[in-house]
Amino acid sequence: MKINSVYIEELFNIKQQTIYFKEPDVDYFGNLKISIIVGENGTCKTSILKFFAEALALPAASRKYRDSLNKGFNIEYKIDNDDYEIGNCISKEKPLQDTKIRIPNKYPANVIVSTTALNGKFSSKDKVGRYTEYIYSGPLKSATIDILSALRDPGLEKYVKDLISLIGCSVKYRIVMPEEEVLRNIINKKGNRLGISASDSKISDFLKRHESIGSKESDVEEKRLHRRVTIKKSSRKIIINPMDIDDLWMECIEYFNKNNINLDLRIELYNLHSDEWIDIKDMSSGEQAMFDRFFSLLLSIKNNSLVLIDEPETHLHPRWAREYIHMLTKLFSDFKAHIILATHSPFITADVPSECIVGLIKDEGTRDVKQYEVNSATLGGNPVNILDEVFRLNNYTGSFSEEIIKDIKKCLENGDSEKALKMFNDLGVTISKYALFNELKNKLLGDIQ
Repeated sequence: MKINSVYIEELFNIKQQTIYFKEPDVDYFGNLKISIIVGENGTCKTSILKFFAEALALPAASRKYRDSLNKGFNIEYKIDNDDYEIGNCISKEKPLQDTKIRIPNKYPANVIVSTTALNGKFSSKDKVGRYTEYIYSGPLKSATIDILSALRDPGLEKYVKDLISLIGCSVKYRIVMPEEEVLRNIINKKGNRLGISASDSKISDFLKRHESIGSKESDVEEKRLHRRVTIKKSSRKIIINPMDIDDLWMECIEYFNKNNINLDLRIELYNLHSDEWIDIKDMSSGEQAMFDRFFSLLLSIKNNSLVLIDEPETHLHPRWAREYIHMLTKLFSDFKAHIILATHSPFITADVPSECIVGLIKDEGTRDVKQYEVNSATLGGNPVNILDEVFRLNNYTGSFSEEIIKDIKKCLENGDSEKALKMFNDLGVTISKYALFNELKNKLLGDIQ
């Protein structure tokens, strides 16, 4: 699956624009296609991702985006080397005749949205539409059950191991949950509004199974590590060995999750560096972001998926941003899918060839958003050069630092060389500092003479 282009008649500051998604001549990412949308704030990067999700979710598009769709759009894409399109116009040269949307013979297998935003830009509810499936992966939806499902899937073992190794953990995990009596109370209290009761036959069997497989021991024998590992005592909590989980237990857990009944299920991984169990929810925000995004994708991506990732660098240290494209390729290169991500990260952008980059810029006069070509080679490029050539940022000095440089010059003009020198010594090495050095040197030499 590969998006080729999208024509948008009007969407915020995008007016009568065709945006093209090119690809390099070499299949660097295996079967996978990757496109990166870049541009300053206000260039509609996230809005374009949202537009794809809404257009392909028809007829379930939200009212706000349905208005834009009705004004005119066209999406051209390829599946299994065949060309398809959905829309009600082709370009500004071929204007809209009516609002009836042409429906293609073949749709993407699903549309997956991955985001860390809490602003509700994307619908947080999964939808099975008439033509395709919409899947949300973000902070408005718990990823715990997705993580557990991926950990239990033998077909994903290799990918899970690659992902977990990033944070220095083993694939060994355990589950910590409230004991049976506490769960019973939670189910009765939160399930009451849905007509769900702990006395229901299937749920009753689940609770019995839950009680039988849970352990309250203060320590357990880790045979794999040939030593004993202390477990922190927790009031009314039990520890469950994943090997003891059966289909009934997992089916009920998924059922409760689907109905938003939080059973306080926690997954702990064994950290090889610190020799202790770590609750996934106690990991750093960056580690959690990686886990939430990638585990959910592992479960939902398939051939002909369209994956929309919004600002993946959020919460990530630059070292992990450097790894991002590599991880996407390592985990998903077998799939004939298209991943489109919007980012401000030069580290992510430097890891793809220029054909994969979709640059957006505001017209200085009209403020309309237009696409621009990235003509320089980018793959393996220096992030500083990427800032200049891709993000069109030719001044890397912060605005506050620029004010300090002005203050230094004022001090020199006023004869306060001592204060100027102190501030000068705090400046990082830049071309601006070198130019300032010459001014400072001449001033100090003049004072000596």
